[in-house]
Amino acid sequence: MSLSDAYQTAVAQFHALRSEHHIATNVAAMEAQDLGSTFGPSEIEANYAAETNNLSSWERKKELDEGAIAARKRWRAVVDKVHGVNQWTKGEEYTRLWRESIRPNYMPSLTTPVQSVS
Repeated sequence: MSLSDAYQTAVAQFHALRSEHHIATNVAAMEAQDLGSTFGPSEIEANYAAETNNLSSWERKKELDEGAIAARKRWRAVVDKVHGVNQWTKGEEYTRLWRESIRPNYMPSLTTPVQSVS
């Protein structure tokens, strides 16, 4: 048998076996569906759905990033600008209290004496 004849025979046998396998697989799947089996998405369908989801999240991420930038610009710290006005004495008040041996009381609401229970 020549090499080209052997090759043609091998290719024909491969095609026959591949066709037989394909038909057997399809028949088994149809029988399983008739008996109530359900099949999830194929590997290609699952990968396609994951890729579509990933691509849509990229678009959404861009929108969210723009929203975060806008939120940072919109919200500012609210500072009570009246507090501390005319209180800065360049340390002179602190020095005066120190010289008079008076301990400064920076938090009077936290240092008020607690009444004892009798």
